[in-house]
Amino acid sequence: MGMTERQQGFLELYREVKAPLHYSVVAEKLTISNISAYDMLRSLKQKGMVASQYLLPKKQPGPGRSTVAFYFRNY
Repeated sequence: MGMTERQQGFLELYREVKAPLHYSVVAEKLTISNISAYDMLRSLKQKGMVASQYLLPKKQPGPGRSTVAFYFRNY
């Protein structure tokens, strides 16, 4: 299965950071809109290439708003 240039860019970014990434970070690094980054990552998730996890803020006590972070499943 081939990957687009943006998808390959996410893979390279993930390899550098080695941690789940929020779509806004992906958008900034790949110089694309937040919506484009989110859509790309959701598409990769549907194909089974990417997984996501919800992260709670570390510095905030008690319940808080979680954020979604994406990572490649095989790396």
